[in-house]
Amino acid sequence: CFFFFKQKTAYEMQRGLVGSEMCIRDRLFKNALVFALFCQGIPFVYYGSEQAFNGGNDPENRESLWDKMDMHSEMYKFLQGANEARKKYKVWSHKHVERLVKDHVYIFNRGLVLICTTNIDETTHVVVKKHGYPDDTKLCNIYDTKDCVIAKKAGIEISMVNGLPKVYIPGQQLSLIHI
Repeated sequence: CFFFFKQKTAYEMQRGLVGSEMCIRDRLFKNALVFALFCQGIPFVYYGSEQAFNGGNDPENRESLWDKMDMHSEMYKFLQGANEARKKYKVWSHKHVERLVKDHVYIFNRGLVLICTTNIDETTHVVVKKHGYPDDTKLCNIYDTKDCVIAKKAGIEISMVNGLPKVYIPGQQLSLIHI
């Protein structure tokens, strides 16, 4: 599976990005990571991604992980949440089903998990009409427990806020994922 992300990976970025450019890069990089971890196939994460290493030109492209490993960093916890959801719902045993394909939004599910990604750093509102959930199913985002949606026959309304990805699981099971 393939999804085009407009931003370069951490390994292609030059050092020195600060402020809003770094935030945009991190948000879109999270989309790429969520897509890679949940799409069909063997997931991959580059060395240092869990620490949001900046990459850059040689020799900065080979930062040492051992003296910088922070299990409380935002990116580490982000990946930890995705991995917990993958394991809990055994996504590898479910088909990759596309639910919405647009220029800037790609939504699919693997079993009970609904994965929402974008390749732009903007807020986008979409309705997923063919979602595959029973009517009135409550789904909550593992990264923001207040972000819950209800599946209806007419669809699921989703707001992709500021370019962040979403991983929705059944609301009653949200406490099983620890971020």
